[in-house]
Amino acid sequence: MKTMILLCLFMTGCSSLPKTPQAIAEKSKCEPWQIAHYVNYSMDYVLQPKWEDSQTCLDRQTGDCKCFAVVARDILNRCAGYEAGIVTLKDGDKRHAVAVFTDHKGQRGYIDSYLYGLYPRGTDWEVIAKDMRGNWQINKWR
Repeated sequence: MKTMILLCLFMTGCSSLPKTPQAIAEKSKCEPWQIAHYVNYSMDYVLQPKWEDSQTCLDRQTGDCKCFAVVARDILNRCAGYEAGIVTLKDGDKRHAVAVFTDHKGQRGYIDSYLYGLYPRGTDWEVIAKDMRGNWQINKWR
């Protein structure tokens, strides 16, 4: 199972994989790179017709960018000093959702499936959006 193998590379103690945002936050030590890898490797990509809560996505182990973003946001919001949300992005007719956050040092960042970025305090969110794969512009904050 790809989930078990890849998670064991990034997290210690693979005897029981975490299944809730709180447990994932604790296991990942709130490191954005570990959260990004967990989100990507714990769920298979399957397009979903609507937004769903993080526990539904985690239990089902499938989801699209909306699920990946909701799960990452909910994990980050269980970490002390993090404030996370979701932005929807647009590039022409394409739409995408990612988790964005500010950490306890004021640094800003994003988690987009297995990708993540961390930027200095005060970096404009539009600059961060353009730095993500694609030519994204912020469409809406959730």
